[in-house]
Amino acid sequence: MYAPVRDCQKQILVADDMKFVIVAMKALIENIFGVSDKNVTYVRDGQQALDEITKNLQNSHFPGHRPFALLILDFNMPYLNGLQVVDKVKTLYWRSGESQPPFFMM
Repeated sequence: MYAPVRDCQKQILVADDMKFVIVAMKALIENIFGVSDKNVTYVRDGQQALDEITKNLQNSHFPGHRPFALLILDFNMPYLNGLQVVDKVKTLYWRSGESQPPFFMM
């Protein structure tokens, strides 16, 4: 059994185009794992996911910045699918010199 981590400061990105999956992931992350909603970014397509990841990475030099600790991606999304996002993310992180967060593909 997982113990809730109420003071978790990790940033998580969830990308899925189906609203019911976002709702289910929100319930899972907040209620079971105890991660606050303010630490999770929810997006509805691959391009939004890439935009949020890029923005998060560009802010990495600001004090108090918290990089994404986990990317949860749907395989089949509009604009960019999950594999395309991962491919672009690998390039972004490689160019920045930052360590790439793990990802979970649904």
